[in-house]
Amino acid sequence: MSNIRIDYLNGIRQAVQHLAALRHDKIAFITGPLRLKSAVARREAFVQSMREIGLESEPELIIEGDHTWKVAWLP
Repeated sequence: MSNIRIDYLNGIRQAVQHLAALRHDKIAFITGPLRLKSAVARREAFVQSMREIGLESEPELIIEGDHTWKVAWLP
């Protein structure tokens, strides 16, 4: 049986750190459907990455996506 393991934390940490280095302090994140373990893992990696650099992950900026092209506008 084949198995692929993805390091969500490392990739998301790099993205968050890059945005913070560009002086962004309000960073949004679009998850996948939260019924999927992978989407929950990515959301947790985002929250942890934000905490590591001293930024709050604002709940209203974490949006559940559904893997479609439908546009969801931020408040």
